[in-house]
Amino acid sequence: MNIEAHQSNQASPAPAGEAVSSTQAQPQVSPQVQAPVPQAQPRGEFQPPAPQAAQTPQSRKLSADDDTIPDDADMFEISKSALKKRLDRAKRSDLMKTFGTDNVEDILAWKQQAEDAAEREEEQRLAQMTDAERYRAQYEKAYNDSMHWKTEFERLQESYAVREQDQQMTNVASKYVHPKLMNSLMFEFATHLQNADDEVIGENPAAYAENWFKNYVAENPEFGVPKTPAAPEAQQFQPQIQQVAPAPKQVQVPISNGAVGGKPQNAMPTGQMTQKTLAPNQPNSMSADEAKRWMRSHGYNF
Repeated sequence: MNIEAHQSNQASPAPAGEAVSSTQAQPQVSPQVQAPVPQAQPRGEFQPPAPQAAQTPQSRKLSADDDTIPDDADMFEISKSALKKRLDRAKRSDLMKTFGTDNVEDILAWKQQAEDAAEREEEQRLAQMTDAERYRAQYEKAYNDSMHWKTEFERLQESYAVREQDQQMTNVASKYVHPKLMNSLMFEFATHLQNADDEVIGENPAAYAENWFKNYVAENPEFGVPKTPAAPEAQQFQPQIQQVAPAPKQVQVPISNGAVGGKPQNAMPTGQMTQKTLAPNQPNSMSADEAKRWMRSHGYNF
């Protein structure tokens, strides 16, 4: 067996027509652009976003000679005279579009002419009818007029009842709800009534409303009436009575010079002068002669 020939066949290159280039053996891959990977910030270095500056609302002053309203402003400022001129022009513009003129007197005159023409036309129509037809037409007109005024009366009566009930609900809510939050809470109460059952409300809507507002404020104290601090209790006036100390009682001390018989002598007046005293400036004070006489009688020598 020719082993060398076999090895040569394995080592021999492929024919020219069957040669495979290295580029064909390895498919080309187009380069892809990779997005940069954001680096994670280390812990402890979180930086909050910078606060955005508050935008000041734009204000524009409206003139009296221009009826346009600019779109690049949030608030508008207009004087009383300028507002009146704008309203007058808007009213005249509506009259012109509806009646072809903005003269109110002409419009009223045309209205009166139209009413007169309609009345004459109705009279001519009734004149061509028989008595029965005329009575029937007059009856239908009177009936339609009465129904119109009945409907108008019911509408006004319902409107008055709604205003009265609304005032009643407002009076009830004012006992529990903060005045600045009254409108929002009244709207919420009206929404609640739309889904409430008439049997639950009962025959006393005021009591139902009071219970509802009371419970709502108990669950949401921020809607409640602000509590005013209790006034300090008035202190009961207690007159200060000054205690007057009683006058000190005069104590008569016996006078003794210890000279007579080696025994002290009693200085209290005795005998005829028992009712008098040696103390000066008293109603019963002794005179100078009486004092000397009393002293000599008791052994006082000067």
